[in-house]
Parts: sequence; C-alpha cells; structure tokens
Amino acid sequence: MLAGFVLDFDGTAPALDDLRALVDTRLAHIPSLHRRLPTTRTSGSPQPRPPEVEVHVRELSVGPADGLSRVLRHDLPDGDAPPWDILLLRSDAGAPSRLCYRIHHSVQDGEGAAHTLAALFGSGQAGPAPRTGLVPGPAGFVAVGAELIRSLRPADGWAALRHPPTGLISLRHADVSLDRLRRIARLHGVTVNDVHLAALARAFHRWRGRTGDDALRSPPLPVLVPMSVRRPGEEHTPGNRLVSLRVELPGAGSSAQQCLHDIRRQTAAASRRAHRHASRIALAGLPVRLGARVALRAMNANSTPVVASGTAFGGRLDCLGHGIRAAGMFSGLLPGLLSYVSLTRYGAVARLTHVYDHALPHGADVPLLWAASLADFEGHGHGGLPRPPAGHVPRRSA
Repeated sequence: MLAGFVLDFDGTAPALDDLRALVDTRLAHIPSLHRRLPTTRTSGSPQPRPPEVEVHVRELSVGPADGLSRVLRHDLPDGDAPPWDILLLRSDAGAPSRLCYRIHHSVQDGEGAAHTLAALFGSGQAGPAPRTGLVPGPAGFVAVGAELIRSLRPADGWAALRHPPTGLISLRHADVSLDRLRRIARLHGVTVNDVHLAALARAFHRWRGRTGDDALRSPPLPVLVPMSVRRPGEEHTPGNRLVSLRVELPGAGSSAQQCLHDIRRQTAAASRRAHRHASRIALAGLPVRLGARVALRAMNANSTPVVASGTAFGGRLDCLGHGIRAAGMFSGLLPGLLSYVSLTRYGAVARLTHVYDHALPHGADVPLLWAASLADFEGHGHGGLPRPPAGHVPRRSA
C-alpha cells in the first residue's frame, strides 16, 4: 500500500540527472529513505541499505487514458531496495511537468512524506506543523473507547460504497483557491477542514443521486479522519504516527449552514477532549500487535466507508529553481474500502484528491462534485441541495 504526493511544477521539471544529484546530496538526513521492508519474521529492525538514486529516481510516462492513476499501479523498486521512489511524470505532450514521491505506507505515512518533501525540496519550515496540544483528561480516554465501540456500527444506507473491491484503483483531483475555503470558513466561524468535510458531505449526497439512489434522502455518512501525532523531533521518524477520528457527515436533510455547524460541533469537541493525544497515549499503552489490531478495527469499510484525510504545507517547495504550484496527497486503499479522499493545502491552491476502486460507480466525479458543492456555503446556506451556478467549472485533472 502506497503513500505519497504528486507535485505540479509552475513550468517544466528539472532534468533527471540534476534531480538525482540533488536527492543524492540530501538522502543521508532522511531515515525513512534508508528503511527497507523486513524480508523475514525475525525480531529486530531491518538493517538499512543505502539507496541508489539511479534505482529510486526515475521517469514515468503517463498517457491520457490512465493519467495520474498509473502512479498507483506502477511497482516500487523491488528486491532489497528501500521501498520508495521519485518519478518525473512525462506526458505524451512532451517534457515532464509533475513529480511524484511514493513510499510504502508501512514505512511512512502521508504527513511523514510531506516532511520528506520539505527536506528534499524546501526548508524545515516547509513541512506540516508538528503536533502539540492539550494533555487529555479522563473524558478524552472515555471518548476514545466510545469511538471504538461505534466503529462496530455499520453505516446504513450507503450500499454503493460497500461493493466488493476489484483491486483496480484510479486517482482524480480538483483544484480550488485556498483563499476561497478560508473566506467560507470565516463567514461561518468554522475551520478550513470543517468546510472541506461539509463540502464532502454534499458531494457524496449528489454522488449518491448518480448511483440511482435519492440524493435528497441521503442518510448521514460516517467517515474516518486520520490525524497525525508526529511531535517535534519526529518529523522523519519511520513508520506511521497516526490515530483517527470518526466524523459523521450530516444527511441531506440538513441545510448547508446546519451541515457546517454539525461538523464543527464534532471537530471542536474532539479538540476540547484532546482526542488526538488521548488516542496516541491509549494505543501506546497496548502491546504492539494488539494496538495494530485495535487501529485496524476502527478502520473498516462497514462502519466508515470513506477515509477523509488532509495536510497543509507550512511553506513553499523549490526543486533546483523549478517552483511548485500545487501538491496532492494520495494513499492506497485499506482492505474493503473503495474511497480515499484528501485535501492538500499548498501555496494558493487547495487540492481535493480522490483515490477510488473501480467498483465505486462514478468515482471520477467526486472531486468535481466536492468543488461544486463549495458554492452551497458561500451564501447564508439555508437551502437544501441547490444546483451549482451556471458556468462554474472547477479545475480537474485526469
């Protein structure tokens, strides 16, 4: 299972040899890029092997038929090599204009991947902010236990999200202005992430209508929100530093404003309870194998059929003078899941990325539906599910 990012250059990409030379000078300071997968079940950590840039930094042609989806299907370096690569993506139109960083998810999570990109192509401040916060009290630990119990409850009314996976996955994205999300957040007194989740709720209601169900009768949709617990000094620590929060996206009967404030009520309560750190402490207190089983139990397709992730870069990236315009985080799909969504905030662009199994009908439509749903929140938001304004065509990528 992969984790990683697609980066869009402002213009063309650097030459392959120049990129290899840059990566080679910075490898030594990034432990995750030296970590390989264990090849046996013996105890102890695997011994790192120095990576070879000729193996790990390559070009990949992506045609119009598969677009960016090919990065999900292309093999990582095999054998005894550490499981990561950097791909200059070349389209049929000519010179590369995108870069893709991929790594095995067991070696590094998405936020760790963002820190790696900051170390390769930026400064220490370019990565996501380290996670510090409140010390959890008893209520926080009680809420973590209650959430685990709720994970046993199936998500009713969303049969189209629970088809058997085909194993064939694709990636689509849509870009909008980050300032637009911030304006909506200020208008309603919520956060940008709340706006993202509310637009996702409306997008899946509209998507449900395209599957043949009644969009106006869509029930609430529980989603799994991964949360990084990387603390200062852990930016490049190998492995996954993640917990999760179950958020129930409101049903179609809620107005736009009600939808936003219902989501805000849930996320604000999690912040007050220090849910992120209570979950980290609770999992750290369990034996490793039991902790992994508990975490996987909370991530199941029956109770939370959609993963809704996100991250924000703290500064700009630059690759040998070639500036980066936008970034999009992606991940493979957990067993049984058909849909992974991420919001990546970088520079002036907010990118909604959707990774979906082909068993999900109309999966390619979700990013555009999310972008179009933002219009619901730009007025007073008392209506139901209005149509997007005429001529509104958000930027979309294959």
